[in-house]
Amino acid sequence: MTICSPTYLDEIVGALRSRGFNVYHFTLLASRKTILKRLNKRFDGPNSWGVQKIEYCLDALHKQEFAWHLDTENRSIEQIAQEIANQTGLSLQPPLKNPLQRYIRRLTVQLRHIRILEGF
Repeated sequence: MTICSPTYLDEIVGALRSRGFNVYHFTLLASRKTILKRLNKRFDGPNSWGVQKIEYCLDALHKQEFAWHLDTENRSIEQIAQEIANQTGLSLQPPLKNPLQRYIRRLTVQLRHIRILEGF
């Protein structure tokens, strides 16, 4: 989830923490070029919210309130997941060994994020 407002971040994360939940907040960062590539992969058009808000979000997310910054540039999903697991003391299940199964799983996740039918 992308939250770029410190007020909203505190409203959500702060409320959970005040109720005793252990919340880890990570900000995944990448270059504008990389973000545009990722948005294109999920078929977000040039007028989508994500594309229109790149500069605003990048400026906001680099601030200290959003710290626990993870640079995702040139890193695989597995590498990022492992770093988060290491930082939080979690252990990950081993990745699927079959490349076709890994591809199908990743494709399934990507398809869930396509927003072609927005408004229908």
